[in-house]
Amino acid sequence: MEQENEAGETDSRHPERQDVYDDFGRIRGKLGIKAWKARWVKRKYAFDMKDVPREAEWMKVLYSYEESQMPMDASSLNIFRIFGTNTGIFEIFVLQRTIMGPCWLVIKDVNIDGPGISWCKLQASVSSPRDMRPMGDGVPEPPPFTIMSLAARTVLNHQENKREISCASGGIWRDGMHYLRPLYLLFMYCTVRLDDLTPPEQL
Repeated sequence: MEQENEAGETDSRHPERQDVYDDFGRIRGKLGIKAWKARWVKRKYAFDMKDVPREAEWMKVLYSYEESQMPMDASSLNIFRIFGTNTGIFEIFVLQRTIMGPCWLVIKDVNIDGPGISWCKLQASVSSPRDMRPMGDGVPEPPPFTIMSLAARTVLNHQENKREISCASGGIWRDGMHYLRPLYLLFMYCTVRLDDLTPPEQL
């Protein structure tokens, strides 16, 4: 890394861990991020950025999703690039717990929650993501499912200044995810073009 000293001269040096740590402390301070922790880890890189080494030591930073999101282009004198600033919490969860698609899960230390979070009859939570993991060998057969998929298109009601559903389609499948046999499709056909700009009251 090239760095300019007090005399205006440039020299190349490798930043120390403390330099990176202090720089990140200044970046998070400007964003108002209060509680955070970090440690140094080795990671491999497999994508197309040529200025990123294939394997290197990185400072892994953890802080709450309730704090401000770090900008993707955040950098400093000793920090060239920051990865994972816009990674969602669900993506991190399924990657760390190796949950690859629909599967049976082993869940321990479950807390039964009260109503109000979803439309499910039973709602439960765990205090740590480590309390959930995919079931190993000998998993049961998939349970019977009835699944409905809906798709809708909307148009703008200029008189009331809100969007309204102009057509919808749906499909229902039974007998679990392995079969997905469609039972019927329901269509509501539009009598106008979806991209027609004519106000509804003039049609």
